[in-house]
Amino acid sequence: MPEDKQQLLLDFNNRFLGYGSLDSDFWLIGPEQGGGENVEEVYRRASVWSEREKRETEDLHDYHAALRFDWTQKIQPTWGGLIKVILSFKGKSIDPGSVMEFQRNELGRADGENCVLDVCPFPSRSNSDWGLAGLGLGSLSTRERYEADCVPDRCILFGEKIAHYKPGLVLFYGSKQRSQWEQISDRPFSKSPQLDALSLARNKDTLFALMPSPPQGLRFLRGTGAVNQFLADVGKVLREAFDKARL
Repeated sequence: MPEDKQQLLLDFNNRFLGYGSLDSDFWLIGPEQGGGENVEEVYRRASVWSEREKRETEDLHDYHAALRFDWTQKIQPTWGGLIKVILSFKGKSIDPGSVMEFQRNELGRADGENCVLDVCPFPSRSNSDWGLAGLGLGSLSTRERYEADCVPDRCILFGEKIAHYKPGLVLFYGSKQRSQWEQISDRPFSKSPQLDALSLARNKDTLFALMPSPPQGLRFLRGTGAVNQFLADVGKVLREAFDKARL
């Protein structure tokens, strides 16, 4: 791979955090973006980011429009679950229409009230399918190599951003990444007394929460109704804990 492409990918890894406003009070942090069907797609994402001035965070809608990728026609599975938590936190309905409207108009907006961030900025097809070796960087040759070489520095970066911006609530999703979330938050998590699958931690500025990643991590729940009830309950528990912390 030419040096300029290598440098672009290194910059993307070192600087790009995700979508939305870091000044917002509600941060969502996950392990990595979905997608990454081939090397060309991954490089295209980094190239568009570079063309748009290499911002720390992008407007989710404008960025995907620049990619010429329309994801507004159906609810995205992971984001849809997280949106239900946000809507419940706000005391709003989590019906499909409300979720779709939020995804189209409010999720990850540059001037909005939330941000959606990823420890690994490179999209991957799944946890078991690492398709980034073809990018030509040694640190991306395998998931294990990436997690050893890059993830610790990314966790430090996220911890620094949280310390600077002091969001009121950070919701981590992905139970297998618990050690990463505890490194970022610099806090051990404790199980919520209301929900076994939700864990909480806090410092003087921020409430941290950890839940399984929707939809894959919620397979222990039987049926759509049970999943929706869990997501609604997460939002309500977080609202109560958030309000209590602000008293």
